[in-house]
Amino acid sequence: MDKIAWVIGNIGNRIPSDIKSDFQKRFITLSTLVYGNELYLDNYFAAWKLRGDDPRMYNINGTRKRFYKNRKLSSYYSFCNNDYPYISAGALYYKYHFNKNVRINGEKKYEWKLNCIESYIEVIKILQDFMIEKIAKMNVSVETNPSSNVLIGALSRYDQHPIFNMVGIDGSHRICASINTDDLGIFDTSLQNEYVLLETAMKKNNVPSENIKAYLSKIKKFADKQVL
Repeated sequence: MDKIAWVIGNIGNRIPSDIKSDFQKRFITLSTLVYGNELYLDNYFAAWKLRGDDPRMYNINGTRKRFYKNRKLSSYYSFCNNDYPYISAGALYYKYHFNKNVRINGEKKYEWKLNCIESYIEVIKILQDFMIEKIAKMNVSVETNPSSNVLIGALSRYDQHPIFNMVGIDGSHRICASINTDDLGIFDTSLQNEYVLLETAMKKNNVPSENIKAYLSKIKKFADKQVL
């Protein structure tokens, strides 16, 4: 439920309408199984945004308890008014933590079959783009570890590494990223070797030498900025 609400809440306007509709139907099914009644997805997402607040700060009806001093309320408390057609976000947040049946039902496994794998893959790509945009807005730099990522990750070739999506070979860049070694001893590598691995990957894809040099130089500058 959390994942569905998060996806719809963040990229609901970007994903294919049939997938969005499928997610919404599955959310209704899950909310009925876990909470015993159909929940409003936007309201659940608002309650999710309250995660981090002490749940004891809320009553079963969703209002805040006055006796808590110096409380750090989430900036999303404006979502907790009782103007939703189902249950207030504050009450839902309280129920999530303290309702015995919700806790028991929430620990059960519910499975569903994916009808169109290609559509879900497209959603994942959209989600990745969204996260890159979010990271860029936060001015966060990403450390990549090519050898480590290939050896223990889902990659099979270095030219598939996400760094090429973060920083384009064409000179564009979406977020700042650097090349690193991870654990030198375990992966038997060096920083120079990590650069060479990506250089070789670009050469195999017929990237011009001057473009490769410019690309790696740009990555090096990003790395210099990350040094504290």
